[in-house]
Amino acid sequence: MAVCELRLVWRGIPGDKARASGDEVKLVLGESCATGRSDLCCTGMLVRFGGVACAVALVSCSGAQTRSVTSAAPVSVWASAPAAVPLLGTPFDQHFRPFPNASVFSSAGTRTTVINEFRHERTVIDSSEGLHANASAWGIVSVNGGIDYTQRYATFRAYHLSRVDEIDGAAEIGAVPNGAVYYLWRVYLGHAYEEVVSGDANRFTSGVRAVFPSITGEISGFAKSQNLQSRFFGRGLVPTNGRALFANTSAEIQSSYTTDGPEVPIFVEYRQLPNTQADRTVVTWLQTLRARVRFTRVQIDKDGSWGTTVWSISAQCTVNGQSVPLQNSVVKQEERVSDGESYPLSWEEELLVAQGDEVRCGTSALLYDAVTDRQSAGEGAMESVPAMQGVHRSGTFTAGNAKGAYRVTWAADVR
Repeated sequence: MAVCELRLVWRGIPGDKARASGDEVKLVLGESCATGRSDLCCTGMLVRFGGVACAVALVSCSGAQTRSVTSAAPVSVWASAPAAVPLLGTPFDQHFRPFPNASVFSSAGTRTTVINEFRHERTVIDSSEGLHANASAWGIVSVNGGIDYTQRYATFRAYHLSRVDEIDGAAEIGAVPNGAVYYLWRVYLGHAYEEVVSGDANRFTSGVRAVFPSITGEISGFAKSQNLQSRFFGRGLVPTNGRALFANTSAEIQSSYTTDGPEVPIFVEYRQLPNTQADRTVVTWLQTLRARVRFTRVQIDKDGSWGTTVWSISAQCTVNGQSVPLQNSVVKQEERVSDGESYPLSWEEELLVAQGDEVRCGTSALLYDAVTDRQSAGEGAMESVPAMQGVHRSGTFTAGNAKGAYRVTWAADVR
């Protein structure tokens, strides 16, 4: 349980030798704070957050003893706005399914705050609560109402926030439907562009998660480089050149995106009801391993002509049988080769993988000469290497076809 500390600034009283004016008395909320002093008096207070939001409901520093009455600040959940935003005060169950035609307030006023700011954020979904809160907006709920928990999600949001409509803080909660856990507290209006990056837990690992907050460039390019998927959701904010970029400042958002159309609900904030239990199951991120594959030498057994022939060799890799993008696919640039000759290679690729993955890389070759059009010299691949810490494999694989033949020396290690 997180601890919040309440620090009371001591004013001091005439003749008090124990403390000087300005000293601080630290009280741990939830524990008894009776001092036994009948003359205690103080002013000012400061709440320090210790992992969860805490708020002081009442502090009395006069009379026979000091007493501290505290309450946890209501927990709220921020999420993308669903397609149909219900009325403020509408109750929701623990999976953020609304109770239609219901409200937890018999009467409640609302207030509007004008903001007019450009903002951005990157969010990694680390709990089932965050996943369910965004599920409707992202369209990741199946026809039977379920969610695929093997997927991992992160999102980039660029938005222009116009105003916030919210339930008045003085409103009192009335009758609550059985099973209700949250109510709709705030609706944020403006224009937003959101791109959600997702992938299987074996692909979207802890290592990929760690770099997401700091990446730059095109969002879809990052997703493709990690063999992930990306989907965008536009709510009146569109990329100026058709390419969605990770913007890191208000100025970058305004130069990379433009508003289009009237303001609409872009985000919502749910507040948890008192005495309810939320589902905050923590998302597990698989450990990222690094598989390094090297091709160190090629032996040409048949060059495909009567004399020397120009060859080029490129690489391709798969993880669990699925092709993955490479940082460098050029194993050997175009160069003349001859039968029986051996040539050094310096190709290397490092792949981010998860425990238990199977990694395999191979080559394809093209050849041509003065009388031969460019054509295939065959393909080949190394044996699969299991992604397990400390694994090392090496060997030679044979590749070729009726036109050409060659052998590639390779090595792979996982760390």
